[in-house]
Amino acid sequence: GAVNLFNMALINTSTGYLAAYRVVGEADGLRRIAVCKVSKDLEIVSGSAVGLSDLIEFAPEVSEQSKVWFADPRLFSLEGKFFMVWNNGHTEDDTNHQFMVELDEVTGKPKAKAKEIVLRSGRRKTEKNWAFFEADNQVWAVYSISPHRILKVDLNSSETEVLCDLDNAASWKPAFSEVYGALRGGAQPIKVGDKFLNVVHSRYNMPDGAEYVAAIYEFSASYPFQPVREKPYPLNLGFDPHSDPTAHGFADDQGLNLNPTTSWVLYPTGFAVKGNQFVISGGYNDSHCFLASGSLEHLQADMK
Repeated sequence: GAVNLFNMALINTSTGYLAAYRVVGEADGLRRIAVCKVSKDLEIVSGSAVGLSDLIEFAPEVSEQSKVWFADPRLFSLEGKFFMVWNNGHTEDDTNHQFMVELDEVTGKPKAKAKEIVLRSGRRKTEKNWAFFEADNQVWAVYSISPHRILKVDLNSSETEVLCDLDNAASWKPAFSEVYGALRGGAQPIKVGDKFLNVVHSRYNMPDGAEYVAAIYEFSASYPFQPVREKPYPLNLGFDPHSDPTAHGFADDQGLNLNPTTSWVLYPTGFAVKGNQFVISGGYNDSHCFLASGSLEHLQADMK
């Protein structure tokens, strides 16, 4: 039956990019993750796709749900290694769990067993979209954007867990959110000069259903990593929600309707910078992957 491939994350590698994306098939409806390589010219490398979620090993105490339900992959380069983070959807107690696994740069396959990401100070019912980054020889994560909560992360906590602690928080009110809704996590923040660029998303309601758009803000590269500037309107990545999808290279057949409550979804999950050029990847309407590229000046224009 139909298969949807969407929400592509990506990061820089020595030969181009490593990408991870969601796979949902009509046959069983399970959520899976695959990885592939993308060339420097933004072409999928033929034959490089790997059904990653079939290869991931877990600790014995992990629930069966976690072994068959993989959602929202993100890719991170931390401490000279490549990692993928995802969540397992909602379990019987209506909470979800996040996991992290180290990936081989060449094959894209797991190099170790998956570890659960644990916030020691307590958690919300749903935890996802954490943005991991490196600064001052330490791994951190943006836990929430407004307020700007920063976690301190121990990648080597144990063989089964990655433990995180709330380190600091800064209050601010994004002008963006007054129109387009709360900012939510997206890809790995990238350091440019003395700031981190953080590509994120928001969700807001419209008469025909919810819409998702890409957004961007900057936070300081110096501790405690407070927000500095924002773009007060959605990123223009060349996709017009009111145009014919085929104009952007998407097929007429949009595949499975996985989210009937939405009318337009442009969901950024990957961000990479090479020189003065950026690449942003993600999902289009929960059915396709997209890649958008351009100059850093385009991203940083009209920052307030």
